[in-house]
Amino acid sequence: MKKFNMILMSVIVTLLLFTSCEKTDNGLVNTTSSGEMAFRAQPTSIPYSKENSDIEGLKFMREEEKLARDVYDYFYVLWSSNIFDNISNSEQVHMDRVLDLLTLHGVEDPAQPEAGVFSNQELQELYNTLIEAGEESLVDALVVGVTIEEVDMVDIQNLLEQTEDENIQCLYGNLLKGSRNHLRSFYNKLVGLGIIYTPQFLSEDDFYAIVNTPHETGGTQCNF
Repeated sequence: MKKFNMILMSVIVTLLLFTSCEKTDNGLVNTTSSGEMAFRAQPTSIPYSKENSDIEGLKFMREEEKLARDVYDYFYVLWSSNIFDNISNSEQVHMDRVLDLLTLHGVEDPAQPEAGVFSNQELQELYNTLIEAGEESLVDALVVGVTIEEVDMVDIQNLLEQTEDENIQCLYGNLLKGSRNHLRSFYNKLVGLGIIYTPQFLSEDDFYAIVNTPHETGGTQCNF
């Protein structure tokens, strides 16, 4: 996880550096003649390994969902775009469901009550980087949103593959469905602004299979 987060921060910094050079007078990002974003980063998928227990995974996911919520809350205040408020509310639900399982296992909540403050130092550094990247323009903030959802899906899928606990499997399945919907929302918003986002962490096949399919409704009823 540490290696992956370091790679993620490197990619976000790359995005920030390139977008800062490609701003137009109206604060939007220039695209190439093909419509592809000028600050495309490579590689498009980043494999990594993670060997943590179920509890450590839940603790990390509790704070990763908080990171998404706090970033989106910040951008909602900054850019007054309802997409951030709506998805932030969904991230709060995700946080609550992870906390339900942590409480069931008698584990103390690792999430700090203050917005933008994290027990996990790597997530703290990542939060700071994401906030900086999204302060430049609404487009940059939406790019951060898509990136967060990509990363969430990679992390959740890896944790899902490592657990045999049925409750955790059910939870992660629902979190994946939520992240797919969030990804669709952010991506469609960018497309509506004339921006084409190139996937950074999911494979292109997986990414476009998600954004080209309808919003998913409902969730699996978990037994906890």
